[in-house]
Amino acid sequence: MKIKITLLVLAAAGTILAGCEQEEIGAGTGPSGTAHQNGSGTGPGTDTNPGTGTETGTGTNTGTNTGTNAGTDTGTGDWSRGQSTTLATVKDMVAGMYPGSRIVEIDVEHYSIEIDIIDGYTPREVLFSREGEWIRTETELRRSDLPAAVTNALAASQWAAWRVDDASYFETPGGNYYLLEVESGHRESRVKFDTNGNVLP
Repeated sequence: MKIKITLLVLAAAGTILAGCEQEEIGAGTGPSGTAHQNGSGTGPGTDTNPGTGTETGTGTNTGTNTGTNAGTDTGTGDWSRGQSTTLATVKDMVAGMYPGSRIVEIDVEHYSIEIDIIDGYTPREVLFSREGEWIRTETELRRSDLPAAVTNALAASQWAAWRVDDASYFETPGGNYYLLEVESGHRESRVKFDTNGNVLP
């Protein structure tokens, strides 16, 4: 809008006449009067659901069970508690049965205790139960160590021509005997004799 002002001064009359003429010349349509909305952008607030994720919280169970059962069955409950007493007992029995002998090995089996000794120059194997009861003593022999009663009985038996492969002397609470392992060719047999040379079943 443009305003034109005309001022007239009448100096002689002392009267000031002010005239104002207003002329509005800017009422035309300006090229900048049109408002254009150019904010047609994608709103940043659009939810694109970025919350879809892979669950990585898989928990590994680290609670390892360390409760190992140490209760190993030794066969007999009394044996596990009285093992030292039983071994001491059988050692004393061996010393009494074979004075001066020397223990060279003790083998504890599931149902028995086997003690190897040297009696003078003779090796013997003494067998006890787990409860400490004497079962038997075995002494290996050469054929020349067999008593005459046994060799004579063998010579008069059906195994006279057979070769003696092994010979042992057994002492037991029920009696003593000789056990011979004989063979002929591919045949083998075991023969028992008592101390008098009688054949035992």
